[in-house]
Amino acid sequence: PDLPGLGVLSSCHNLYIDEFGVCYLAGCNLNGGGILFVDVATTPGNPQFIAAGPPVYNHDVYARNNIMYSSEIYAGELGIYDVTDKLNVVKLAEQQTPYSFTHNAWLNDAGDVVFTTDEKANASVAAYDISDLNNIVELDQFRPIATIGENVIPHNVHVWEDWLIISYYTDGGIIVDASRPSNLIEVGNWDTFLGGNGGFSGAWGAYPFLPSGLVLLTDIGNGLYVCGANYVRACWLEGTVTDSQTGLPILGADVHIESSQANAASTKSDGHYETGQAIAGTFDVTFSATGYETKVVEATLENGVLTILDVELDPVSSYTITGQAVKATDGSPVPGAQVFLSSPMGDFSAVADANGNFTFPGVFTGNYELFAGAWGYLHKHIANFQVGAGTPQPVIITLNKGYQDDFILDLGWTESHTASTGWWVRDVPILTTNGGQPVNPGEDVPDDYGNMCYMTGNGGGGAGNDDVDNGVVTLYSPIMDLSSYSQPVLSYRSWFVNSGGNGNPNDTLKVYVSNGTDMVLLE
Repeated sequence: PDLPGLGVLSSCHNLYIDEFGVCYLAGCNLNGGGILFVDVATTPGNPQFIAAGPPVYNHDVYARNNIMYSSEIYAGELGIYDVTDKLNVVKLAEQQTPYSFTHNAWLNDAGDVVFTTDEKANASVAAYDISDLNNIVELDQFRPIATIGENVIPHNVHVWEDWLIISYYTDGGIIVDASRPSNLIEVGNWDTFLGGNGGFSGAWGAYPFLPSGLVLLTDIGNGLYVCGANYVRACWLEGTVTDSQTGLPILGADVHIESSQANAASTKSDGHYETGQAIAGTFDVTFSATGYETKVVEATLENGVLTILDVELDPVSSYTITGQAVKATDGSPVPGAQVFLSSPMGDFSAVADANGNFTFPGVFTGNYELFAGAWGYLHKHIANFQVGAGTPQPVIITLNKGYQDDFILDLGWTESHTASTGWWVRDVPILTTNGGQPVNPGEDVPDDYGNMCYMTGNGGGGAGNDDVDNGVVTLYSPIMDLSSYSQPVLSYRSWFVNSGGNGNPNDTLKVYVSNGTDMVLLE
């Protein structure tokens, strides 16, 4: 149809019809993708154009009581508007969503909480208290714990009697109990896609409003699923974790219910935590925090019941550890040697001074892995390094000559770049995928020290978010003095993926050895 003053309407992304018979057209080819209001009730079968809303691209829309909730995906925010007068739309509030790619929104029955999705890898379904539009408050963010960090993408959220029914792409459809919107708990799911996690395969629509109670799930590749739903209330577990000696709250304490259902929580700055699950029963709950003894407490959980469990953790003792890094050949010091202690209690690092001496202040008692090294020396690893009153002082670490870098230590590699993204970084790799296949690997090689490596970009999300674009990135090792080696052997491991994008991908990986004058291509 030809809309007066706008042009010919040829496409829209979505529509919503409110209780007054007004159809809201979103993401159309007119009005910059902003909302178009159409009367579909007065003359059924002969819709009448009313007016155009603000010319801000709207990907999805929800309305109730003449309040419109506009998912403005490219602005990265939820816009809330008074649309009582379609000719004079008034903006009431806006709220940026966690991943700034607001895909859809839906209101709870009470009208005081709105739920949003961001169509990004590892993004969340967020809950906001909108009872005061001048002070919108984020209540919680939900991600499916079983696949967290695996680039799973939420698509749409709908609300039925305080349950969220979410189409979650490769995770299928997920039911979340949102009757306590500050503590969103998964209580059911349907997995329509059995391939790898991440990407835009799987469920992208979930409709829970049939009179029968059946849920319609639309899977991009596998078609329509008609599903029964067993709606149960969550078993909520909440409380506060404090220091047993000072009574102060503990920030960042991990809380885990020892259950077959994946769950995880951590305490906020006030020591408060909120968690739960769908399964009722008596369970052990493990509380752990850096610098404190782990505590296991029993809790009985019931569906639809909030259980309060406050816990005090006992601080562990700490010690100062001194030592020296020396050469294995003659016992002389190794200046600049790096020493690293690692355990579930925490990680500690130190750098040796000009005399090879190093100090760790305030190391918690317990068992650690010790790693040490310097450029020009092989790594030293002590698998069971006990910190306590009996730790020998000083700790003497002997290093053998050689060149080794598993990247558990930062031994001084440098990078340069002309590219806009995908710069070399030393980090724990974050998995990215393309078509279900890994692009950025999700882990380090399994048989070296630590879990870090160098990679071209590690921003996570989509495979193209932090890959090499518009230039070259180069990684340089420190100089190796091989003058005393008769037959030096160089070994390394590499990973290279060249796919995706527009057209034929043509990236390359090249590895050179240089003496400062000549360069030899190895790969």
